Amino acid sequence: MVGLVLCFFNIIIYDRKVTIKSMKKYEEINIINIISKGKNVLFYDENVYYYFDEIRGYHDCIFFNEPVPIKNQLISIINKFLDRKKQSLNRLTIPELLEKLVSLLGHKIFVIMFNNFEKLTKRPVAAYQQLNSLKNIVFVCSFKNNFKKDAYYFFKTFEFVNKKKYEKETGKNEINITYGLYFILTSICFAVYIKLMISLYNEAPGLLISMLGAIWFSFLIFRTFSYAGGKI
Repeated sequence: MVGLVLCFFNIIIYDRKVTIKSMKKYEEINIINIISKGKNVLFYDENVYYYFDEIRGYHDCIFFNEPVPIKNQLISIINKFLDRKKQSLNRLTIPELLEKLVSLLGHKIFVIMFNNFEKLTKRPVAAYQQLNSLKNIVFVCSFKNNFKKDAYYFFKTFEFVNKKKYEKETGKNEINITYGLYFILTSICFAVYIKLMISLYNEAPGLLISMLGAIWFSFLIFRTFSYAGGKI
């Protein structure tokens, strides 16, 4: 009987150790301190809902598992501040919803939390960027997969708090490596184009036209790589 009791307590202690170990990665981040500085927070491959109760103890906040559809999410945020939620908001456009939300918030700090940052597209990014321009609105988000180029400038406003984990698990070192690769490939295309044109035109006017054509061709190639490659 005593042996069974000891075994039971050992299981509890082991389970607690495992739990503490699994939570360690979260405890190392003082998210309230980052938010108090007005900085957005971005995680790789973590559920930001873990921080919801902690943040709610200091600021008004809302959590979405996904940032889209943007109109539904804006309506959900507005409803947090309305006494009567029966008011029809679906008839309002996104700009009208944004205007209403800003008027309701005033200068109160508000934290918008969502996972799946990679699902952002051009339209929702534009709406979130408008909110992001306000000093009293802070975002806490996470991503797991590559995200689109449209979200790049929004991404640059975040503090990437577990970047080392991202680099370790993916072998990537943020966006600069990708753009470096695009530049190398574009340079190769530029050289091939120039070589081909030189073999066709030997006169100076033809070479000048070829040079201008190569520059334009290289620009289009780089734009294509950037658009197709996405953000990360």
